[in-house]
Amino acid sequence: MKKIVKITGLILLVVLILAAGVYFWRQKATPSDNLIKPEEINIDGVVLKDVPQQMQDSLNRVKTELKKDINNVDNLVSLAQYQKIAELYNDGIKTLKYAIQLDPTKLVAKNNLADLYYLNGQYEEAEKICYEMIKDSILWNNSYAFLRDIYKYHFKEKYSTDIYPNLLKEGLDTAAQLPDKKFFYLALIDYNKDQNNKIEAIKYGEEYLKIDPGNTAIKNLVEEMKK
Repeated sequence: MKKIVKITGLILLVVLILAAGVYFWRQKATPSDNLIKPEEINIDGVVLKDVPQQMQDSLNRVKTELKKDINNVDNLVSLAQYQKIAELYNDGIKTLKYAIQLDPTKLVAKNNLADLYYLNGQYEEAEKICYEMIKDSILWNNSYAFLRDIYKYHFKEKYSTDIYPNLLKEGLDTAAQLPDKKFFYLALIDYNKDQNNKIEAIKYGEEYLKIDPGNTAIKNLVEEMKK
């Protein structure tokens, strides 16, 4: 009798494990409620007023092409730009989220999504996208520019910590090309100047002048901070 009970218990355990596996597989296979559906893209809602005819023609072309193929990522990014111009921020956000669903590597879509989140007052969402972009490409300059504005004007408690400057330093350490190095040096000068940290601002200013000695604005700034 005991043997039968043990076998029955074992069978029940196996059934429960299999049932749990099926449940989690279904959860994983089922699209999230947060996913944007193609029919949610508001193609015809964009109306531009007092714009050059060339821009209007371009918008009309994008609309026509999207009605033929709603999964064209480049056209979705373009549509979102027109939605931004028309101040249809929520529509633009949906459009870009759908574009990213189709192509998660599309940095320009993430960049424009961060921009729309910022304009729409959704600063936490904009911050998350910035970190995604940095993870995708540490040298994508706009990520840091967005974070600067988010932290400086909206999350001021974070701006006074090491979070932002450490990100800039990591970017600087990775930068190999001159334009990228200049960007990170200038960003670090700007940040330390904002924090009234003259020693660090002067240090980065002097480092910057080693690669761009003809920049009189930075030269004058460093001299002024040394007084």
